Amino acid sequence: MRYIKKSISFVFLIFLSFSVNAQEIWDWNKCLEYAYQNNLQLKSDAINIALSELQLKQDRLNLTPFVQADAGYTYAVGRTVDMSTYQYVTKPVNTGNMQVSLNQPIFQGLKNLNSLKKSKIDIQASQLDNETLKMNIQLQLLNAYLNILNAQEQVLQAKEQLSRSQEQYQYNKNLANAGALAERVLVDNEAQLASDEYAIIQLDQQVQLAYMALKTILQLDLSKDIQIENPIGENPLNSLELESVETIYQSASNTRPDVIGADIKIKSSELGVKIAKSAYYPQLSFFSAIGTNLSDQFTEANVSGSEETPIGFIKSSGETVYTLYPTTDYLSVPFGKQFNNNMSYAIGLNLSIPIYNRRAGYLSTQRARLALEQSKLNGENINYSLMNDIRSAHLKAVTSEQNYLAAQKNVNASQKSYEFAQDRLTNGAISQLELNLAQNNLLIAQSRMTQAKYEYIFNSKVLDFYSGKSIDFN
Repeated sequence: MRYIKKSISFVFLIFLSFSVNAQEIWDWNKCLEYAYQNNLQLKSDAINIALSELQLKQDRLNLTPFVQADAGYTYAVGRTVDMSTYQYVTKPVNTGNMQVSLNQPIFQGLKNLNSLKKSKIDIQASQLDNETLKMNIQLQLLNAYLNILNAQEQVLQAKEQLSRSQEQYQYNKNLANAGALAERVLVDNEAQLASDEYAIIQLDQQVQLAYMALKTILQLDLSKDIQIENPIGENPLNSLELESVETIYQSASNTRPDVIGADIKIKSSELGVKIAKSAYYPQLSFFSAIGTNLSDQFTEANVSGSEETPIGFIKSSGETVYTLYPTTDYLSVPFGKQFNNNMSYAIGLNLSIPIYNRRAGYLSTQRARLALEQSKLNGENINYSLMNDIRSAHLKAVTSEQNYLAAQKNVNASQKSYEFAQDRLTNGAISQLELNLAQNNLLIAQSRMTQAKYEYIFNSKVLDFYSGKSIDFN
């Protein structure tokens, strides 16, 4: 039997060692790096940046000539015009044409130049949106990260309380076995133990839910077993100092990507108005072309010999007079020869003056102006929300600092009250229920202090977030 127990213990230790090895330790920087590489929103945002870069390439190429090659083939039956000879024929005709043309815009109301400028600005705006998204992911991660640490710390506190309750239960049980204490007191101890165990189960569940929230933000498999590192010191107030609202806002308005991006988007909308106005201007372009025509009806004369042909007679003798006329055959011209013989060239300028285009230019300009007004309003809203958010975060940080200091005093007082209650219970001055009450008050005070501590850390880091700083715990 002893051998079997040892074997079971050995197998359990091996399984436990594998479980520990399988569990990965993730610190804050690893969570942040993983989120940047795997977050679906960031991947989608990267595609938007790539699309903006492709648009920039297209706008650059729009300044270059447009070259096009055309080829056509026609089979016509009936009375039709042979495009090679420009004569009417009444038999089937096979014709073809080939042409290479070039078109170079010269002036289009500066549309292409403004489009190029706008594309460059739009790339900057997309990159700043990406940075804003990263900062927001930092904030989401921070909330989930601290929620885990908060829940884990409260689990430890609840386990400490359970340990105290177990010690008290064992102490009272020894007294009851010796006849020095009524056994009914043990019932109160057992109720306290059950309450402590229930609290641990509830807090463990909060830890698991907090881990699920973190894994969801990371786009991590929920079944993956990870353990986050705790970088928080005993007293967070020693290393954190709050700046004024005005200082934080000034820093945020100069560094935050969403604020800078709002200004850039206004400039992009202004260029959008200029692009829309280009529809009012004449458009001038240069063109050139080279082409040739082919037809199976195109022929050329071929002299194959000569033939005597009477042209009159001698009056005095009546003798017929002959002359030599060339014998001519009309042969089809080979396509290769037609290609060179029928080659034509053209160059010119094309001027297009808009007169009435169903007010498309006017309506397009009005839409662009409304988009500009919308961009300005968005910029004002970002700045307005930024100031309000900073004020709110600053107030919460100050309040949570005060709550933390007050909670510390409450914990100290509750600890003394609990110790005093233990002495009084030993002397028989109070009941076990009164000791349990003091013990529960101590746990509540510790829980509130822990909650206040992590609220303070979160709100102070939020202020760093609004200042444009990276969130870290160094």
